[in-house]
Amino acid sequence: MALEFNGRLELENEMINYHRTPEQREGLRQRMTINMTGKRIGLLVVIRQDGYAKNRQAMWQCLCDCGTTTTVNGSSLRRGDVVSCGCYNRGKSKKNGKWKSKIHGMCGTPEYRLWDWAKVRARKQAISFNLQISDIIIPLYCPVLKISLKNNIKTCSDNSPTIDRINPSLGYIKGNVCVISHKANSIKRNATIGDLEKIIEYMRNGAGTALEREAI
Repeated sequence: MALEFNGRLELENEMINYHRTPEQREGLRQRMTINMTGKRIGLLVVIRQDGYAKNRQAMWQCLCDCGTTTTVNGSSLRRGDVVSCGCYNRGKSKKNGKWKSKIHGMCGTPEYRLWDWAKVRARKQAISFNLQISDIIIPLYCPVLKISLKNNIKTCSDNSPTIDRINPSLGYIKGNVCVISHKANSIKRNATIGDLEKIIEYMRNGAGTALEREAI
């Protein structure tokens, strides 16, 4: 059995000392357990320890990027034998004689493209990101401008769906994102509420007066 840190051999030897009480053996087992909480392995993020298997291996509850919760033993996680809830393997398809990975079976979908784009952008800007693909919900119409949304793969147009951070000071996190049109996002991106109010005032007053003079 591979040792994970100095002194583990002594602890393991103590574990098989049957003269110890169950409480003492449980305490030694907890001391031997390597804390995996918060670690990311592939598509999995370790949430918490979930007891022990019959072979005394620590079991860990993990959250997959697809939103599924699964329980994996610590050794499999550390070796990289398990990197998803199983969705990664289920999402593989054979094309042109080669295996092509389709993570979650959603690779290539509009939701996946928006999710992946947000993840890359968050990494470049060093801001928080904890979205799952299931958090990306594309409505039929832009909630701001009420125009229909169209998933244009090759080009980005006014009615292409984009992810908006509701509060720009926060990252791409749950509860802070909404899918709106590219046009609405472009208007909002660099403007404050005050800026937008001034533009509205200008369009209602100054621009309208100028148009009236031009008509005369």
